[in-house]
Amino acid sequence: MKRSMATSMVVLALGLAWAGPGLAQELDLGAAGRYAGFFYGDASGLKKVEGRLAVGRNLDAAQLEVGRNLPASDDAGPSLVVRRNVTAYTAGDIWSSSGRKGYGTVGAGIKSASASLDLRQDAAVLDFPAEIAWLDMLSASLKGRAATGKTIQSTSTITLTGSGAAMEVFNLQAMQVASGKTLVLSNIKPGAWLVLNVGGDAQRQVVIGWNHAPLQAIQARVLYNLYDTDVLTLPGGTVWGTLLAPQACVKGNAGRVEGSVFAASWIGPAEIAQAPFTPGP
Repeated sequence: MKRSMATSMVVLALGLAWAGPGLAQELDLGAAGRYAGFFYGDASGLKKVEGRLAVGRNLDAAQLEVGRNLPASDDAGPSLVVRRNVTAYTAGDIWSSSGRKGYGTVGAGIKSASASLDLRQDAAVLDFPAEIAWLDMLSASLKGRAATGKTIQSTSTITLTGSGAAMEVFNLQAMQVASGKTLVLSNIKPGAWLVLNVGGDAQRQVVIGWNHAPLQAIQARVLYNLYDTDVLTLPGGTVWGTLLAPQACVKGNAGRVEGSVFAASWIGPAEIAQAPFTPGP
């Protein structure tokens, strides 16, 4: 894929910023951060995305509600952006904020869609290559950071002990966020951001099934960086935090993400909330 000038400028700007002594705001998801779901490629099976949805290739949805919980202050522009085709969107609706109808844009064509949906032809709403370059570099940068806190596993308990920093970085493995594990937080500064760098297993897979209730109160400042995951499975329950998985096909089998999702693709009916990540620190 040939890079646009905007993409090249993003790469240059990020390279200069990360080469410098520090960033004014280290955790910034760029323009993609306005979307509850941002997928580089295809998305299928989604039932509910309470915020905005951006799909880099094709959207296939039998029934989908988009944008229902967007706040009135974030009411401008399309709630749905599909870079290529809507292969199916046969039921559901698009909202701009609670109780108000919104619209979506499609870059190429519409193969099958409900006549009640407001889908408009427009390929210039969002520069996908530039946003993908931004997210890829952010993920790589966070992977390369030294851990600020300690990760200790004791049988089924995973204890993350912070250093009192404004941004805590923890290194985890796939088995530590799987079902049967319980998270404990220790010495986390009030208002701190948590970056969880999670490495995939031998098959480059991760299943987020642990009991991570302590993240609920701070979910807007929790970022999972799944830097090498090819398949990310959400088996059910609630995921507290935002998922950055640039290489992953997300299998949203059940449950709900109380955060945003940035990934290569999506399959499944799990819900994505309108619970945006707070940039910082």
